[in-house]
Amino acid sequence: MSEDKICSDVMPKDTSEDSTTGTNLSLKMSGENQAKGNAQSSKKANCCQLTVDEVGLLKLKLTILAVLCVILGAFLVAFQVLSFMRVENAETERMLIEQKNRNDDLTKENTKLKTGLQGGKCADGWQYFDGSCYHFSTDTKNWTESRDACVTMGGHLVIINSQQELDFLKARREMGDGRSQQDFHWIGLTDAEEEGEWRWVDNTPLTDPKFWGTNQPDNYNTEDCAMIFAGKLYDKDCRSLKRICETKSCMAGV
Repeated sequence: MSEDKICSDVMPKDTSEDSTTGTNLSLKMSGENQAKGNAQSSKKANCCQLTVDEVGLLKLKLTILAVLCVILGAFLVAFQVLSFMRVENAETERMLIEQKNRNDDLTKENTKLKTGLQGGKCADGWQYFDGSCYHFSTDTKNWTESRDACVTMGGHLVIINSQQELDFLKARREMGDGRSQQDFHWIGLTDAEEEGEWRWVDNTPLTDPKFWGTNQPDNYNTEDCAMIFAGKLYDKDCRSLKRICETKSCMAGV
């Protein structure tokens, strides 16, 4: 072994290179640490930023949920109110129907009682009014035959004493609608004995000229008999018509 090699192995190496290398290594490590710290700081910042966004979104969701709850609550309240009103209306309608039915029943019973009472005052086929009974024929006869037919039935051709009685006769369904000759009915009034002197079958004179229709009596074609039509009196020739008979009620004055 040479002396020079031994010396080189024994003698210490130059440390300047080592120093430079150490410095570079330290700087490198410092840079890496700084970069790692910056990355961690950025990550923490990003983490914090995401947390704030999530909180805002959560608040928005809670607000929407609260609004929906309020709307749902209002809907439920409105539904309950409407349901209550519907039940109340149904109950009110039911009560009104029941009351109407009771009223109808009472009306029918009242009508039945009146009909029974009036039926007790008049024979079958006769209608009661103010102490008298009236019969409306369905067959036709001339005036004289009609007078005799009423007598046979125990009465006479009707004698009209008041506007109320005339209105009663006019309102009977047997009088029709006052539009055709089928609605003409003989009454107990004639001037056959003396022209222009209208007398009832009981020989009393006609005292109220307002009973006559317009321009009546006109004595057209020797019209000596009187009829009722549409609530007014008309003179007519004495040929066949229906008739109205009248008699006192068997319970007159009751």
